[in-house]
Amino acid sequence: MLRLQGVQAECLFDQVLPEEVRELPEDLARLDVILSDAELVRPRAGELGASP
Repeated sequence: MLRLQGVQAECLFDQVLPEEVRELPEDLARLDVILSDAELVRPRAGELGASP
């Protein structure tokens, strides 16, 4: 489910995975920034099953 607010909870595996695996590649990191814009996603939030 899409969440418009909040942070991702850490899990046990976050501590044991190498840093390069935990970080998004550059292109996905840019996309993540764009999609984190609530004003961009809000008009379609209902269709995506988003929670506030």
